[in-house]
Amino acid sequence: IRLAMLRDKLLAVRATRVPPGRDDKVLADWNGLMIAALANVAPRFGRPEWVELAAGAFRFIAESMTREGRLGHSWREGRLVFPSLASDYAAMIGAALALHQATGEAQYLERARAWQTALETHHAAEDGGYYLTADDAEGLILRPDATADDAVTNPNALIARNLVRLATLTGDESYRARADRLFEGLMPRAAPQLYSHAGLLNALDTRLRAPEIVVVGAGDLAEALVDTAARLPRVDMTIQRVGDATALPVDHPAKAKALTVEGDAAFVCAGAVCSLPVTDTNRLAETVLARAESSV
Repeated sequence: IRLAMLRDKLLAVRATRVPPGRDDKVLADWNGLMIAALANVAPRFGRPEWVELAAGAFRFIAESMTREGRLGHSWREGRLVFPSLASDYAAMIGAALALHQATGEAQYLERARAWQTALETHHAAEDGGYYLTADDAEGLILRPDATADDAVTNPNALIARNLVRLATLTGDESYRARADRLFEGLMPRAAPQLYSHAGLLNALDTRLRAPEIVVVGAGDLAEALVDTAARLPRVDMTIQRVGDATALPVDHPAKAKALTVEGDAAFVCAGAVCSLPVTDTNRLAETVLARAESSV
């Protein structure tokens, strides 16, 4: 009780002072990281309302912080700082992909593809990576193109992971080829300082070993398999759901097996190899774990 009284006295004294300035601008890149985090962990903690929060923040940025299809960097009291940085695209594309996986809504995947096109048009660098600033931003003597992580993961690393996931979800192998060109260009720069390039190394691991779970079907079992997959503790995993096997890309490694299965089923894939059909939720978790152990 005495401490509570003392706190009230301190608060009264502090209220007489000029309060410090508050940084209340909205940043596209930091919001994108938070949106993706909420969408990714919501099913693991059984908190569907977190997906709603993520979707609301995403909608604000997509509607209020874009101009002619391109992202801005920050917003405050109706003023948009434009154009964006590569970090904004990297984080918001990742957010769109996370929401697509959490909700199954195609609009998020379409938005991710559109933003990736804008990123490629205005930020692509000659060495395969991406400049931080856009090609039509205010003139700088040099356009920053750092590859090392700092307070957050470097944009090039986030973009590489996005490209791998885009290739998986769309069947468009040009995204994977673009990711490979990024690694080819930037890994020699990262090699002397691997510790400061953990983000890029994680992205490379995603490219080489990250699992994909494909759920085929539209029944209750398919819903249960998707829910089980979403709860697995793998942040690098991609979950793809299709109503029937014919919706998979022609060269998808699961397509031939899926076409022979009647009813709902899941397939755990890594690289060009997929498991036999899985029709039990407990077995799905075991299969993912077994594949992870075999790839170490």
